[in-house]
Amino acid sequence: MAYGEVVWHLQVLERTGLIYSFRALRRRIYAHGALDISEAVHRVFTELAGRAPTGEEVDAAFRTAVKTSLKT
Repeated sequence: MAYGEVVWHLQVLERTGLIYSFRALRRRIYAHGALDISEAVHRVFTELAGRAPTGEEVDAAFRTAVKTSLKT
């Protein structure tokens, strides 16, 4: 599948609320819509960085989150 197709499908899933995304570790991370964002941030840092996120990193992820419930 081409990169553009993947991005388009991810955007459709975000618009429907099935997934959401946030920035962490210089990447865009996608998570299941039912997963709490703070839990997702902690999992990402534990698995990718091998450490717990700092308070600033958690706040930054919240600010960049694209979640339909956060936009309302």
